[in-house]
Amino acid sequence: MAERNQSFEHEIGYNFNSQALLEEALRAPGNTTPGDKSLVGNKRLALVGDSVVAVMLLDRWYKGGSSTVEAIIGAIWLDSGRNAAQVDLVMEKMGLYAD
Repeated sequence: MAERNQSFEHEIGYNFNSQALLEEALRAPGNTTPGDKSLVGNKRLALVGDSVVAVMLLDRWYKGGSSTVEAIIGAIWLDSGRNAAQVDLVMEKMGLYAD
């Protein structure tokens, strides 16, 4: 495992302070240790990662104005009754998705 982790860290250019976090991230969803219900694969970190990726992309695309864009998206989300399809259409029209 240690060699695999070091190889992965070298590949991505980041050395983890917590090897436990790296192990959790690399654990397949639903891959649990028999009898241990506390481990749920990497689902917990995947949820965190999804949010971080969204923030990073918005920040990169709209440097300096991302809070306004986020506010508009949030307002549409609430105004549309949490309609993901409607938000998706608006985000596409605003050019938030890469071609």
